[in-house]
Amino acid sequence: MAEPMWDGKKVRIVSRHSGLVLTAPDDWSGTWVVQFTDNSTKRQRWRLVRADEEDGSYTIKNEHNHKVLEVLAGSLDDGAAIDLWEENAGRHQQWRLKEAGTDSDVFFYQISNVKTGKCLDVNGGSSSASLADHARIAQWEYVEGENQQWFIEVCE
Repeated sequence: MAEPMWDGKKVRIVSRHSGLVLTAPDDWSGTWVVQFTDNSTKRQRWRLVRADEEDGSYTIKNEHNHKVLEVLAGSLDDGAAIDLWEENAGRHQQWRLKEAGTDSDVFFYQISNVKTGKCLDVNGGSSSASLADHARIAQWEYVEGENQQWFIEVCE
């Protein structure tokens, strides 16, 4: 399947493993992003904006506070926090979306950081901790876990 045209679209990003939504829990720069039950607020709505036409990457900007997802301090470590920060065009704030599987005609994506090559991961792997509200989002080497796969639903 060809990549959907997300550029500039408002979306909801949902974990395949938990069914919970990527959420900006606070407005402060450096806030660690979490997953949470869908409550249809702007804290759970993101805008995908093309960052680089050549590599197909996006910035992922929160609709509530207008900060972008980034790997904290551009860390290369597994388990590094995915936080919110003012956009600065750093490669650690840019993301590639790659098809990672389907289930009943629903397409799931791996969301990988351009700088590190590691993907959004709900902390806790396949454990019950990764099914909980407020589970933190980190980066991790992609191991095809459902906690690393995301459904992206256009909201407009």
